[in-house]
Amino acid sequence: MHRLRFVAAVLFAPAALAGQASKSTSSPATLSALDAKSAHYAGVAKQIWGFAELGYQEYKSSALLRRELATAGFKVDSGVAGMPTAFIANYGSGKPVIAIVGDFGFGLSAFELETAVRHRVPVVIVVANNAGAGGATRQGQFFPAAHPERVSRYGTDVRHDLTMRSCGGRGYRVECPGELRSTLADAFASGSPACIDVMTNEHTAVGAAI
Repeated sequence: MHRLRFVAAVLFAPAALAGQASKSTSSPATLSALDAKSAHYAGVAKQIWGFAELGYQEYKSSALLRRELATAGFKVDSGVAGMPTAFIANYGSGKPVIAIVGDFGFGLSAFELETAVRHRVPVVIVVANNAGAGGATRQGQFFPAAHPERVSRYGTDVRHDLTMRSCGGRGYRVECPGELRSTLADAFASGSPACIDVMTNEHTAVGAAI
């Protein structure tokens, strides 16, 4: 039986949420618990949008995320690489290591995939790809309707799996929920950095597919 170590590595303002699980855990209780706190997490996201801090100066956002992660039981290491706003959050132990991210935030630092390949970090990154719908919804609440580009939506043909392949890692595309478990197994077995691009829509939770 494998234990999964989930890692959130946050260098600037984006947030990642993770936890420990095993193959025997179907996780409906976990998903229900997350759903019950959806309003709280939405409030956290809105606060970060409200802070609107510049790059490398996200002191309020970083502090808020670190508090949230510590409260959730994560081990948080601050000041990573000499940057006051950078931190790493760990939960669980063992291998493999998996990160579950949204495409909107992930797109801001996607070429860190090359860093993972260069340093041979065997992390598996699952990207919930809905063309940035969540981020676009938030933008629409903060920009005036007459703004020339009120929201930013990614094109539906953005391929995170091909980005990983171009960096030298393993890339996978998942379009049906039934494909995800076998794809994860293959990615774990490879021992290489891998990115799984999971196609969703703005009404689909990636957790339901896992």
